[in-house]
Amino acid sequence: MDEGGSLMSGFILASTKSAIANGMVTVRIPGAPADVLAQATWQLDGVTSGCQVLLAHQGGRLWAVALVGAKGQKPQGGVDGDAPPLPPEMVGGWGGESTLTPSWSGTWRGGAWRADTQNLVQGDPGGGACTGAAFWPASAWGALRRADLTLTRLAGGGLAPALLTMALLAGQAGDVWPAVLATADGPTLPVGDTAVWDIPDDWLPRLSSSEAGGIGIIGDAAAIIDGARMDLHIGWERTVA
Repeated sequence: MDEGGSLMSGFILASTKSAIANGMVTVRIPGAPADVLAQATWQLDGVTSGCQVLLAHQGGRLWAVALVGAKGQKPQGGVDGDAPPLPPEMVGGWGGESTLTPSWSGTWRGGAWRADTQNLVQGDPGGGACTGAAFWPASAWGALRRADLTLTRLAGGGLAPALLTMALLAGQAGDVWPAVLATADGPTLPVGDTAVWDIPDDWLPRLSSSEAGGIGIIGDAAAIIDGARMDLHIGWERTVA
């Protein structure tokens, strides 16, 4: 810990002191004066007391992001001493792929979020001009190396194929329409079609850093995109010093 008592950025090797309950796990950090709670990612499901885990501090929250060794393996060395070295397979970094569903999605029209839909609408399919947005939780995965988005067009707003104008959106969902950080042409979709759209490479660092937390549609061609099926597929990587 630093002099102010907050956890330093980067990775910390700790041992679990409890099983996961309500998404949280109690951990012991070598040299810390007391046990602390960490948010557990899904990879740690089933972890019990006495396992070694890697911790990361991001977005004001402490995350337990990876298991070191087999589940149930007792920590190497004393929890009050120096942390043991990382096993060879963890040195240098690791990564993986994940598919995430939106934590929130909806449509902005007339200065407010519509209360009647979780789909994303662009243009004016009737009732006034709209823009749509979807947001995902702040990343606990480290650096995004690639990402794509599944887009399914629903009926409504005309039958002609519609070009989607994609927007990178700042932060997380709030009471106002978020700042647009960048735009790009998306796919042209007929009604009922699904496309997988590759997110531009220069958007990835801004999503990784949580500067951006959402992607929207802001074009003029009327179209409705299924918010429930707007999967974000990511390839991610973490580096261990």
